[in-house]
Amino acid sequence: NMKYLLCYFVLIFITVICGGLYINYKNSDNIQARNACLLDADNKSIIYSKSGDEKIAPASTTKMITALTVADYCNINEEVTVGDEIKFVFNDASKAGLKKGDVVTIKQLLDGLLLPSGNDAAYVLARYTGEKISNEKLSMEDAISNFMIYANKKAVSIGANNSNFIRPDGYDVSGQYTTAKDLACIGDEFMKSKLLSSIVSKYKLNDEYPNGSQVKYENTNELINPYSEYYYSDIKGLKTGSSLNAGKCVVSVADIDNKTYICVVMGSTDKGRWMDSLCLYQSIK
Repeated sequence: NMKYLLCYFVLIFITVICGGLYINYKNSDNIQARNACLLDADNKSIIYSKSGDEKIAPASTTKMITALTVADYCNINEEVTVGDEIKFVFNDASKAGLKKGDVVTIKQLLDGLLLPSGNDAAYVLARYTGEKISNEKLSMEDAISNFMIYANKKAVSIGANNSNFIRPDGYDVSGQYTTAKDLACIGDEFMKSKLLSSIVSKYKLNDEYPNGSQVKYENTNELINPYSEYYYSDIKGLKTGSSLNAGKCVVSVADIDNKTYICVVMGSTDKGRWMDSLCLYQSIK
């Protein structure tokens, strides 16, 4: 199969390139991204950091903390009716294809949030969960604001102390920020959830909503796409991001030699985020 042969040669090329670069791989000049971080999740030590404490735009990596907060308060089988909150989604945003009136489960919304990176799913989850937490009827805006209060509390509770998330989808907005190190911390917590880690490990998903609508989702993470030249079998998933302020980003997790690592690459190019991630993982071996 030519695709697999191509993947093989690309990985050989990356290994050679990275092997050369990473004789002293902690020299951050080797990583193209503006910000990067590699966390040893087993002993919580930062192995590599490039401007890891700089405040940066999170883009859709925000959806990790959105999902974690939802998982704290909602049962996956709860059914939610999609409302007018999807009007908050910008036209150029990635979407899960939700329509007003759709009845979907929390699990299906999490799939839509984390695989195609649906900003519509982010707002539906935030509105529903924000109102559920308050235990009273709230306007859409108040429910979403309440949700974000709890999302930020969640971030602080797991050690991500240098972040401020304003929108549940992470779409660029003034005053919203995180750091590469905070995202590594959030990614580590995210992967402790069997539910969430199982979602982001999938490359494709076909599902049917309770109303009979068929949905097909494809993961935006090239690192776990077996047909991509950037596929790396040790990688078990996580979350991409892309925005004007954040650039192209990816948080990923890999199991290498029976150890777990979280890699954060922010402010890169589309291809650069995959290459930087692979170089950082290759440096471990």
